[in-house]
Amino acid sequence: MAETIGKTPEAGAPQRAPAGRPAKKRRRKLAGIFDPIEPRTYMIIALLSFAALFFAWWIAAEIDLAKDIFLPSPADVWIRG
Repeated sequence: MAETIGKTPEAGAPQRAPAGRPAKKRRRKLAGIFDPIEPRTYMIIALLSFAALFFAWWIAAEIDLAKDIFLPSPADVWIRG
């Protein structure tokens, strides 16, 4: 039995993709400057921004970055209402 080069596959036989470089997965674009964002993403960004500012305020007050009259701690503000 001699094999022939360039033999065509039989009907129903699985075919392989041609060998070569695998296709790159496309990275999802995060966002453009004026592109609309999803509500879930908006809420996550808003909550993280609030938490970061609150944490920075708390740390700045704890290390006495400024006098208490200018930078009270979050607890002092809460107590004074």
